[in-house]
Amino acid sequence: MFSERFLYLIPYLIAFFISLSVAGIIWSRRKVKGAGIYVIVVLAQTSIILGYIFELASTTLEGKLFWDDFQWAGLLLWAYLFPIFSLQITESKWAEKKSIWWLLAIVPVGFGAILLTPSLHGWLHKDALLVYGNHFNSLRYDFTPLVWGYAVYGYLSMILSFSYLLFKFFQTHRIYRNQIGAVVIGTGIPLLGYALSLFEITLTFQRDIAPLTLTIGNLVILWGLTRQRLFELIPIARDIIVENIEDAVVVLDEADRIVDLNRSGRELMDMDGENIIGQDMMVFLSRFEKFPGQLEKMAPSSQMDIQIPLGGENYYFDLRSTKIVDEGRELGRVIVARNVTIQKQFEQEILKLNSELEQRVQRRTRALEEAYESTLEGWAKALELRDKETEGHSRRVTELAVRLGEELNLGPEDLVEIRRGALIHDIGKMGIPDEILHKPGPLSAEEWVVMKQHPRIGYDLLSHIPFLERANQITCAHHERWDGAGYPDQLAGEEIPLFARIFTVVDNWDALLSDRPYRLAWEKEKVINYMKENRGAIFDPKVLDAFFEMMQIV
Repeated sequence: MFSERFLYLIPYLIAFFISLSVAGIIWSRRKVKGAGIYVIVVLAQTSIILGYIFELASTTLEGKLFWDDFQWAGLLLWAYLFPIFSLQITESKWAEKKSIWWLLAIVPVGFGAILLTPSLHGWLHKDALLVYGNHFNSLRYDFTPLVWGYAVYGYLSMILSFSYLLFKFFQTHRIYRNQIGAVVIGTGIPLLGYALSLFEITLTFQRDIAPLTLTIGNLVILWGLTRQRLFELIPIARDIIVENIEDAVVVLDEADRIVDLNRSGRELMDMDGENIIGQDMMVFLSRFEKFPGQLEKMAPSSQMDIQIPLGGENYYFDLRSTKIVDEGRELGRVIVARNVTIQKQFEQEILKLNSELEQRVQRRTRALEEAYESTLEGWAKALELRDKETEGHSRRVTELAVRLGEELNLGPEDLVEIRRGALIHDIGKMGIPDEILHKPGPLSAEEWVVMKQHPRIGYDLLSHIPFLERANQITCAHHERWDGAGYPDQLAGEEIPLFARIFTVVDNWDALLSDRPYRLAWEKEKVINYMKENRGAIFDPKVLDAFFEMMQIV
């Protein structure tokens, strides 16, 4: 007989261990908000199963009444904690309010007091008796108004909790909907079992089928734990995110009235939220100064940088307005004010440093340019000391070349390059032997071959100096001719760099007007006629015309 009764208890023992295992899995994830409370909920369900097992095993009416009260205690704890769990798992701010906990505890505490004092009133077990069966005797008693009242309270509490969970999670991601579905179904199945018991609808020889429905419910919870990552991967409620975000967030309705704002918004306004709700958005925007345009004309979707004085200092904000649209209907907008003071200050510091660095670079550049200019002047003087016949020639042609560049509307940078190139145009003569450079009479054909190397020598000498890259065009090409008969590369027309074409004109002008050891200076008219005759041969026609106009030569 005992073995048959034990075999009959095995399903309930399995249900007990299943429920205990579910509690253990949830306990391992207790750091997740809501998991700690739900562990107690599952342990309360486990106590109900345990109480039911001992109630079955008890042979006396007193023993069965004790374990029935034990199950009622589990129901009290379950009905009290599940609403709190629903607030915690959804990150509701109400879960942090202790007053809510005390309010929810009123009915369970009152019912618990009645449960602990049955001898004083007999309000719970009316006409309790034992009903004899094949394996176990069962406890029967009439449900009093107190039982029905608590049942209404419990079911109403659960339905409200379910509604709140579904409201919060119904429109979120699928995995979270599955999680909350597991909780709702896993809790709803046992509640259905209790409802059947209340209306005395029996599926077994016992009136109470709660242990079986609790097992089914816990299997659903186990599915949520293992397949849907319940209490492992949960969303953070949007209202918690918004409330704790550092940006000031202000929500406006269609009429631009403030309907909500977060903690940062309240701090920025330095006002209590209750005093600003319902106010026009101008109450918020008027806190900002130097606002571009009219505040009231701020576009529904826009962005602008503004500033606000706080504590005698200016703080900068990035202000953004975004429409709130639901199914095509515009409900209002959200204004987000982000404090960008640090970024602005950093940008200002960067601008200041850049300005200082630019000034330093400019000073260094000027100093370097002055050093180069001094070097060029030194080279020009050194060349004049070696080539007495051209003394003063470099300075004169430099002045004329710069003036001609101005006549041709060249920019300041080009004029600087022309000046540098003119100063050192004959630097290559430093590589010509003295017997050729200083020969008093005409040069032989062989000597001319050597002399014609000086543009190339000068170019090679300066080619490794980036600073003189453009000026070096004059050094290399100032003996090229417009008709291509010049040297060293026989360039023709516009193949010859403009700087060199300019210099060729002024170089010939000054050289022909100056005495040389092998000839006397020409008369000015002879020089003019010569240059006119070679217009388009030696000289660029446009450059020569500009030179004559500059020199007022008709």
